[in-house]
Amino acid sequence: MLQQTYLFAGTIAENTAYGRPDASPRRIMADGYDTMLGRRGHDLSDGERQRVAIARAILKDPRILIFDEATSSVDTQTEEKIQEAIARLVRGRTTIAHRLSTLRTADRLVIVDEG
Repeated sequence: MLQQTYLFAGTIAENTAYGRPDASPRRIMADGYDTMLGRRGHDLSDGERQRVAIARAILKDPRILIFDEATSSVDTQTEEKIQEAIARLVRGRTTIAHRLSTLRTADRLVIVDEG
């Protein structure tokens, strides 16, 4: 998940389900998410785009997660909520991140210095 998230023109539900197109509307939480986005999601703030990207990652349920400053554009309260969701998401997965706070519940850490 990159710091600058790419979003497609379409609904929030479509953007969230990217990578998991078979996801049911219930799984996506479609209620209220049928708002159309403009090209590349420019009508959303950086923080809102990052939240859509995090929702994508949660829905896709990947074995490996890469967080590139995933919460850099959100306020402190939102970051705490996102960190709680990420803590549940990273269990049993390989996770790569810049911020140690993203990995606070990790079983094992490997730090690459000057790499």
